[in-house]
Amino acid sequence: MRSKLFACLFLLGFLYTALPSNCKAIKIGVVDMGVLYRQYKEVTKSQAYIKEKKDEYQGVIDKEKYSLKEEELALESLKEDLRANRANYSADELKRKENEQRRLVTAWQKKFQGMKGKFEKYKTELEDIERKEFENIRNKINGAINSVARRMGLDLVQEKQWIYYGNTTDITNQVLRQLER
Repeated sequence: MRSKLFACLFLLGFLYTALPSNCKAIKIGVVDMGVLYRQYKEVTKSQAYIKEKKDEYQGVIDKEKYSLKEEELALESLKEDLRANRANYSADELKRKENEQRRLVTAWQKKFQGMKGKFEKYKTELEDIERKEFENIRNKINGAINSVARRMGLDLVQEKQWIYYGNTTDITNQVLRQLER
């Protein structure tokens, strides 16, 4: 990516210096992508939607964590009861309590694995949502840049951060207006 950028900048510099003075000048526009991402209202809406989904998923995970903690406490209580009262139980009662303990451990492990699976599923879904939202916004911004550049007769539009010197036209505000239509 960087090498392509440097090659592009080199080519632009070469073209600028190699063109005869009577040739048409290249009209270059610049756009501040940081400003676009901070001020475009769709970005705020998208961030709010992503946060809403994160909060929703976190609520489900928190409930399951609480339920797991309750089961863990019940299991610990049973283990403590077995340690403290082992001598007081009959063989049948001791066997029943140990079976109950194994059942609780197995149930806890299954529930934990289920919660872990849900967490991974939610994580993947959130990554997909974030990717789709970003792609949608990026496509809208690129479309607005293309529209403004064509309307203004620009030959090239570059991100503002990559231009240090030269005769350029900043189209950031025009792009923002185009996006907000």
